[in-house]
Amino acid sequence: MDAWEIWNKGVQLSKAHLYIGPPEKVAACRKYTQQSSGGVILDRIAKNADKDASFEDLFKGVLGPTGPRKKLEEELRSNIFERVRVKSLLAYGFAIPRRPEDSPIPIPSDLWNPYLQWAKDQARANGFQMDGIRITDPDWLDEADNQNTIKPAGRPSRKPQIIEAFETLDREGKIDYSNPAKHCYPAIRNWVKLHYPEAENPDRGLGDKAIQSHVNRLFNARKERD
Repeated sequence: MDAWEIWNKGVQLSKAHLYIGPPEKVAACRKYTQQSSGGVILDRIAKNADKDASFEDLFKGVLGPTGPRKKLEEELRSNIFERVRVKSLLAYGFAIPRRPEDSPIPIPSDLWNPYLQWAKDQARANGFQMDGIRITDPDWLDEADNQNTIKPAGRPSRKPQIIEAFETLDREGKIDYSNPAKHCYPAIRNWVKLHYPEAENPDRGLGDKAIQSHVNRLFNARKERD
């Protein structure tokens, strides 16, 4: 499996704690994150306003339990940090400055230090910087991708676009893990057609079977960690 596939199947450094770790703690962290979403905050402000709260009390309690959330995030990130250090998780990103032809590379050990810029998906040390860092659990990788297969000449596969669509929709909270994976196929298909339009054959490579072959393993891996 090449570096692009490893990177594509990973999650952003800033969001890795929402996917990797003991399932019960990851679920609790996601719950805290949802409680601090923009929509929830605005709803709490509106409820305070309905109670004729003073300006000082208008924003009281709108952020939810920030203390427990921060402590849990730190615990999960500490676990991720250690697992990458011992190479039971993979960390890939891009060297800065980045060129269009660059591919993701493993994070050098001297950059993987306690001063990571988690929120920015960045690492910096000794005059070297990397961006776009993603964390990949080896269990997510499809062993079948390691097999060399001969493909007929023709249009390139839609696989990278399908995976990008899934990752983007997942980060935006638009993948519903309470339903079977097939329920997200239409959203993935529409995202690819919107961002990578093909006038000649817009639906090329976007049938349910094609999406299933590229998405279901990722979907199931994420669902198990929710």
